[in-house]
Amino acid sequence: MVVVDNSGCDECGTCAGVCPAAAISLVEKPSVEHDKCILCGNCVKVCPLGALRMETATESVPVQEMKNG
Repeated sequence: MVVVDNSGCDECGTCAGVCPAAAISLVEKPSVEHDKCILCGNCVKVCPLGALRMETATESVPVQEMKNG
């Protein structure tokens, strides 16, 4: 799942702009609609502040690893 660190987000909308599933909402605070998310990782790759990350039930994938992978 994609997790948003709201304290590190400036609500620029870059992530929402690249989401093919329109799963990212910027209303009130940035959030991901997990039932819509297709786990493509586009949002994690383009976030200029590193405020998004991919997580599984047991681990978190660092943003830099997503950008390089």
